[in-house]
Amino acid sequence: MFLLRHGKAFWQYLDERGIPLTVFRLPSNFPPVSSRGKTFAGMGTPDLLGGYGTFSFHTDDLIFSPGPVNGGAIYPVQVAGDHIEAHLHDP
Repeated sequence: MFLLRHGKAFWQYLDERGIPLTVFRLPSNFPPVSSRGKTFAGMGTPDLLGGYGTFSFHTDDLIFSPGPVNGGAIYPVQVAGDHIEAHLHDP
């Protein structure tokens, strides 16, 4: 897995000096480092595929061609009266 953060995070220096801290939703905080403070992973946390996320765009608009696009995929749906029929892709 490829990590975006390199070196020591600035909140590790705060923790070493006993400065209380809470870090959350910080890009590329993965894996969260052990500390006395509270740290949570944010954007940049690897997804189930081991990457940094893809998107799925489901639409009935013919202007969008189904298939892979940069960063994700476009999937067609069928609008039938008051509901939509679609195949949901995983993960």
